[in-house]
Amino acid sequence: MDRALREYLSLAAIGLVMLIFVFGTIWYLGQFSVQEAKSDNQLDLELSPGQSLALDLTGVELEVVALESKEGAEMESKVIYEVTSTGRGESNAQALAASMPAWAPASNGVRIEWHADLDDLALARGTGQSRIGKLRVEIPPGVHVQANSALGCRFSGDFGSAGLSCQSTDGSAVMQGKARSLEFNTVIGEIAVLLSGYVGWIDTRSVSGETLLVGPVGELKAQSSSGAIRVKLETAPISVSLITQSGEIAASGLAGRVKAETDTGLMRLALGELESDDSLQVNTNSGDIELFPNPDNDIELSALSSVGMVWAPQAEAEIGKEFKIAPVTRPAARVVIRSESGRIRLLSQNTIDPLVVPSPAAAETPDTP
Repeated sequence: MDRALREYLSLAAIGLVMLIFVFGTIWYLGQFSVQEAKSDNQLDLELSPGQSLALDLTGVELEVVALESKEGAEMESKVIYEVTSTGRGESNAQALAASMPAWAPASNGVRIEWHADLDDLALARGTGQSRIGKLRVEIPPGVHVQANSALGCRFSGDFGSAGLSCQSTDGSAVMQGKARSLEFNTVIGEIAVLLSGYVGWIDTRSVSGETLLVGPVGELKAQSSSGAIRVKLETAPISVSLITQSGEIAASGLAGRVKAETDTGLMRLALGELESDDSLQVNTNSGDIELFPNPDNDIELSALSSVGMVWAPQAEAEIGKEFKIAPVTRPAARVVIRSESGRIRLLSQNTIDPLVVPSPAAAETPDTP
């Protein structure tokens, strides 16, 4: 073999090695680069009115829909789910996309579990893998739902005589429709309840998220730490309890047995039509109080701020003195307002829209100091 041929073969060998190295590097990087895959499917469940659906979910967006009742038509419960996954390499991503909810019969219904944690930090570094799912549940009216869902819950439709509950750490709890009862607890997510019909009782608790409720309610209890509570009641309730630490409270249509408390938050409260045995108790430490009376009500009112001011239309503002309004007839609905250092204002405007946040300029109306 002459020298030229040997050099040619040597160069060819080197080229082949380099080519293998390049393709090997591309394959290696491809296996460890972040890829995405999706999958979707459906589960059929058997659920009847009076039974319960329990959900325990992480990394899953939850939507629960009440099916419309149609005479003579059989309603079948469905679970429709979708998975979006990322992983190091296409095969790994596809394997993660095979994640699906696990369900099992419970003592009185069905239980579904699905945990698909999302690791944002690992993904940002290009080293991690994740799964995030969307779960849509379609059920007949009358099926109770207890959901523990990290990313929140969304309910829509007429759930009839069912009770609905949602516990969430990172997401919101939203209801558009009606049910027998609602119990929503969130940490940072908002609570929004927009009712299309009467709900017997509602219990909401939030740490920092805002609470919004519009519609007819029998009994309402809403608590928050720093989040605002906004309530627009459309029928006279039996009882209402609104409590925050620093969040604002704005409510209209208040009637029945009403308690409103805050430490430092502003309270703006508008009365509905009161019966003679109704009562309103308002307490605050340093937060201001604005009361919007209903001119059709005959009330017995007592307002006192220990070191703050009490102001009413056509009356002098007084500090540290009790302001009273005597009823025309007795018995009459009783209104008691107490504050340590906050300002109390009884305004001539007879109502408010609690869904509209007043501007600083609007807050100081011409007839108030």
